[in-house]
Amino acid sequence: MVSTSGSRGGQAAALFARAAECRARNDPGGAEYCLRTILTFDAGNALAHNALGNLAISTDQHRLAVEHHRLAVRAAPGEPGFRNDLANSLILFGDPAAALPHLRRALERAPTLRPAQLNLARAYRDLGDADRALALLGNLGANLKPEESAVGVGVDLERALTLLAIGEGGAARSLFRKVLAVRPDDARALDGLVTCHRATAEVHDLDIVDTALSQPGLSTRQRAVANRARGKILDDLGRYDEAFDAFRQANASSPSRFDIEAHEAFIEASISLFTPRFLAERRDHGVATERPVFIVGLPRSGTSLVEQILASHPAVVGLGELNLVEETLLSATGISAAGLPGIEKLSGLSAADVHRLAKTYLAATDARAGTALRAIDKMPHNFLVVGWIAMMFPRVRIIHCMRDPLDVCVSLYTHYFSDTHSYSRDLALLG
Repeated sequence: MVSTSGSRGGQAAALFARAAECRARNDPGGAEYCLRTILTFDAGNALAHNALGNLAISTDQHRLAVEHHRLAVRAAPGEPGFRNDLANSLILFGDPAAALPHLRRALERAPTLRPAQLNLARAYRDLGDADRALALLGNLGANLKPEESAVGVGVDLERALTLLAIGEGGAARSLFRKVLAVRPDDARALDGLVTCHRATAEVHDLDIVDTALSQPGLSTRQRAVANRARGKILDDLGRYDEAFDAFRQANASSPSRFDIEAHEAFIEASISLFTPRFLAERRDHGVATERPVFIVGLPRSGTSLVEQILASHPAVVGLGELNLVEETLLSATGISAAGLPGIEKLSGLSAADVHRLAKTYLAATDARAGTALRAIDKMPHNFLVVGWIAMMFPRVRIIHCMRDPLDVCVSLYTHYFSDTHSYSRDLALLG
């Protein structure tokens, strides 16, 4: 086990207790303050970093969660729980392949660590191996002890999400309802329930969603997801004014943090930097491969459909939404697509640096692409960094998906997105 020690151990323990109290009363800011205070006198405290990672997950800050969970694992590499939490944040961040080795190491040390077993199934599902995910979940469910009913609910939820991923909405709906009978405020189950079928006057789940909204102590995310679920059902039923009011409540519960001025400055800096001359002068810096294909555009603009169409060809594989371009950008400059400022630092990269980072990207995708001639990366927000993609891969195809702006705005406003896309919660920003 990992524990605090030394002369400041008592102070750390008190701060951990205060952080837990803050979490219990839905005060993530207070909890974060307590945990960061611990790091001021014990910078390598594994428990504090792990708790900050879990706190970041609760506020949909998945990149930050990965950073803290990695620091926790670095400080306590033999702690299986920390490995599992890192794997969980990697899955949420969109990198299930990177989660697998951490889950395997966690299960080597703790073979019956149920959260790790559930996350292993999630990772395989997100990697497109639904059969393996269902087999793992079936084996886990068959070997649970009577007192592990809570784990059984988790198994049902992961099975439902896996069935939904492969188009078996009817079977998924039954399992989602089963989960919500026990955990009425489960955000993932609520979202899955209303996603797996179109509500009708005869068959809808408005009562289940209203029960969720009546639960005490809902987190911001739970309330937002429940209101969106309510809006989706009402929209299906043709009760449009009520639906829009539910969507408005969902977005109001988690206001936008999007900095439109910083975004505009980033776009202007990118236009100034990535001129035809700039790219022509660096055309030999990257890797002259045509294997990657990048599908970009705003979320809800059709990127998933385009990927599905292309991936139906036997020589093409769809890899989903990868964070790899952003990771290479972060490695190159210390900035990310979400962080925005600093794109001009790319002008100082050497040919060797660009080539190395391009090879890093290819190594990660080649491991998943098998023998496919083309491998699709459909991270929508890569449209922000197409200049960087062109530097790394001057010969690749970039497909820009465009949809009627009003349709995109309505779709964004009525779906749940993390803080990275918080502009979707504000009609003025969308406009």
